[in-house]
Amino acid sequence: MKKSLAILLFIAGILLMVVPDAFVFYLIMPVPTSQESDQIELAHSLYGVLWPIRIIGCLMVLPYLLHAWRIGSSAGKIFSTVSVITALGLIYLLTFRFSAEERFKEPEQLIFLPSSGSTVPENNYVMGVAINGEAKAYPLKIVGYHHKIQDTVGGKPILVTYCTMCRTGMVYDPIVNGIHQQFRLVGAAFNNAIMEDFTSKSWWYQSTGIAGAGLQKGTALEVIPYQQVTLSSWIQQYPNTVIMQPDPKFVNQYAKLKNYDITVPAVNTDPARNKSFLPNSWVVGVLVGDSSKVFLWNELTVQKVINTEVDNQSIVLALEKDGYSFHAWKSSVADTAITFLVNNEGMLTDKETASVWNWKGECTSGIFAGKKLAAVPAYQTYYHSWERFYDRNHKQSPYSAGNNKTFTFPSTKP
Repeated sequence: MKKSLAILLFIAGILLMVVPDAFVFYLIMPVPTSQESDQIELAHSLYGVLWPIRIIGCLMVLPYLLHAWRIGSSAGKIFSTVSVITALGLIYLLTFRFSAEERFKEPEQLIFLPSSGSTVPENNYVMGVAINGEAKAYPLKIVGYHHKIQDTVGGKPILVTYCTMCRTGMVYDPIVNGIHQQFRLVGAAFNNAIMEDFTSKSWWYQSTGIAGAGLQKGTALEVIPYQQVTLSSWIQQYPNTVIMQPDPKFVNQYAKLKNYDITVPAVNTDPARNKSFLPNSWVVGVLVGDSSKVFLWNELTVQKVINTEVDNQSIVLALEKDGYSFHAWKSSVADTAITFLVNNEGMLTDKETASVWNWKGECTSGIFAGKKLAAVPAYQTYYHSWERFYDRNHKQSPYSAGNNKTFTFPSTKP
């Protein structure tokens, strides 16, 4: 092979080794401009052929590398060797060292303690899950670092997820087509965390649990109801709950999210701006049937209770006295619509009968004593995420909840 051709192949091989990895890194990591459009399918396709491309690139650089070391000059040896080492180093950094899976590792141990022994402050946000008589609380800052916790509650496998880019928490059933899937974190698409299942290698949006690329494309994970409340609120509802404790291996990582769950961004506290739906404004979205409605977090913190209608059904969105724990229910009993309010003592009552209701939606005294309201899905998130994945009028993302007919919302049975 002529030396000039070998050099051209060498340069092309080096580019082939590095450029695809760099482009995939750009597509699936939160770097400037990469998250402005939905490129999950392109990223998934390229990711799946990276190893063949790398091998081809290595074969292309081999002739000149061997030539340089056999009969080449010292400059040729240095150039070829440094180029290959640099290319391999970049591949290692982009695909392995700085990958989402490496930066946000799985917990090495799941430690749960009752409230009497818990080290988690009770003013911290948790994602609470109750199934088959067992209740578990997952602190938001812990889930936020790992992005996902794979566990069981009441004998049922669950996938607890949280994306700090969009402030969205969701819990899913990891059983897909009868197979208990394990998931790993891949990166992000459209400012939302992306997970890959081990069996089909499909990529799933964290915000909706819908596969956006791969063999399972269009399939939706079953959503498991959960509550995002303070630990204190969860303990009041479920005194026998166990609480996930920090994994000692990741103390430093958790520290970076120390105040994430109890600090409101400036966009939500600025009086001049808190009445606008801005991309990073906190919102609470409610889903009922084929309809949705979204409210500014500030609107809820001011009003405490919002009585509204979604999909022609009376709905109440209520905030507890702690200012963080929120709930949504169908506000009717026996086809009778009820108007709710929070009294001076911070207790939930209804305007029609002055009955008292607890934060599980149960009437504890009054005419409706013993009745229970049906919960409806309500999620706190950033507005940009709600608009992209849940707003029923949004058409840009083909895998938003509003545009995917297989998406299953949580049961609204009491």
